[in-house]
Amino acid sequence: MVTVRARLLSVLLLLSILPAPSVRGADVPNRAERLRKLETQLRKAPIPEAIQALEAAIAESPDDSPTRMKRMEIVLRLRSENRFEEAAVEGEKLLDDAMSHAGDRDRLRTLPFVSSVLAGLYAELGQEEKGRAALDRPMAWLNEVILPASSQFLKGARLRQLANVAGWVAKRKGFAAGDDLLSREQRKLEVGREKWAPESEGLGHWVDVMESRISLADRSEQPDVVRSLSAELDAAAEQMLKTNPGSDRAVLTMLEVRTNSVDRMYRDQPEAALALLKKTLEQTEIESTENRQVIDRVREQLAKYEPRIQAAIIAKSLTGRPAPEIKGAGWVNGDARPPEALQGKVVLLDFWALWCGPCIAAFPEVTALHQEFHGQGLEIVGVTRSYGFEWDEAGDEPVFKENKDLPKETDAVGRYMKKKALPFPSIVDEHESSMFTNYGVTGIPQSVLIDRKGVIRLLQVGHTEAHTKALRDKIVELLAE
Repeated sequence: MVTVRARLLSVLLLLSILPAPSVRGADVPNRAERLRKLETQLRKAPIPEAIQALEAAIAESPDDSPTRMKRMEIVLRLRSENRFEEAAVEGEKLLDDAMSHAGDRDRLRTLPFVSSVLAGLYAELGQEEKGRAALDRPMAWLNEVILPASSQFLKGARLRQLANVAGWVAKRKGFAAGDDLLSREQRKLEVGREKWAPESEGLGHWVDVMESRISLADRSEQPDVVRSLSAELDAAAEQMLKTNPGSDRAVLTMLEVRTNSVDRMYRDQPEAALALLKKTLEQTEIESTENRQVIDRVREQLAKYEPRIQAAIIAKSLTGRPAPEIKGAGWVNGDARPPEALQGKVVLLDFWALWCGPCIAAFPEVTALHQEFHGQGLEIVGVTRSYGFEWDEAGDEPVFKENKDLPKETDAVGRYMKKKALPFPSIVDEHESSMFTNYGVTGIPQSVLIDRKGVIRLLQVGHTEAHTKALRDKIVELLAE
């Protein structure tokens, strides 16, 4: 682990010291304006005209990396129109261009994204060999030309690209198609598995592939696959630790596998997650030498899940029970809702924060629920707490200031909700919020649905289409009771 981190740092250092393209100060405004005009053409002009405009711009400024990298706009447009073969042709040009300039930092940085997109295009075309070449060719080139001592880092980079492609394929063609890309990689790695030592690259990459498959299955809502692969990976980690009790690498592998498992489990299976956490801390409490500090840090990170697990246990126990009191330090974007105002209503509590991207992304759906069901007896109440935000007048937006000033946070939340025209009020509580504790908040957005009798009937964390559908279906059911 230390060696890989050192290599990664060397890669980042190398990219940071490679010369950036030189641009004379007087040319900067003209260059920026040319790029803006070119970008508009590439996005709006018919594709043949867009390609002509790009080629003309490259001919005019052949050494300008940002101009040459604009070819990705063409690739993405063609991909969005399902013109995969034409997109692949343009993608190959882009990949060749990036690989022909070893000293150009900007082009080197585009390699992982370019090769991932190109591999995805070949996957759409059913040309798997070309897809693998799109991943392997730049990695081999980097290994030979740029980073001759970093084969392990490059294999990890290739796997990350392959996982990205698998996710894209799964989204378009189904989970099985995406998983097949990763399972083939796994089978290739398993040749000679019986000879693996804990420190071997083969073991490390096999674990990474398994984790990538589990992650893909989890995102694709395939719980049976997640359980099966997790059990296989856990058994392998257990066996490795049992066979090599004094190996730091075996301990770190166990900690990595178990931390990921606890992270996946703790919301839906908190009791099992807590048992696994305690078991893992016991198994990895060993005398270590070289990597003692690393092991201790990873163990500390795992131990930090316990408060979240305890909150999840509380949350799990809430369904079917009377809802805790709905109160907070202050209310914004509308009047406070005392208990009598909510009595006899179906209440949706939406736990959120200004910094939470998924929370903000969920607001259109939450607003739609208000518009559809408020007249039938649905009351929506946002719940957030002090994180250290205040309103920036110049930028007309909330900004993070670290110091948790509740009045300033309350002002920022209220102004943000008004700016976004959200049609429901929100509680803004102290950071150590009793609402967050009493409702067992383990992550946000968290939705809590309370029936007309004040009983919690649904509690869920996250923002997906499945979450939105489950929430809407339950609202319809409760309003009909």
